[in-house]
Amino acid sequence: MDEIGLDFLAIAFVTVHGAYVKEPNLNMNVISDVVSKVDIPLVMHGGSGVLAENYKLAIKRGITKITYSAFIFLQYRTANGTTC
Repeated sequence: MDEIGLDFLAIAFVTVHGAYVKEPNLNMNVISDVVSKVDIPLVMHGGSGVLAENYKLAIKRGITKITYSAFIFLQYRTANGTTC
């Protein structure tokens, strides 16, 4: 991946941005498959609402960065009574 200048790679394994309506059924095999093919840190986008046990499993499979900003925004709005 050096030839195209990537520092991280965000992969899709049934995570989404924002709050989940129901618990996601994550495809952890995708992580293992990608890890076996690339040598670059992997990112989970859409981590808000994922169960702690799934964070741990994703990390064991090869995820190195988790983005969960929807959770932070929700906590901020709740604490400050705002809709921003």
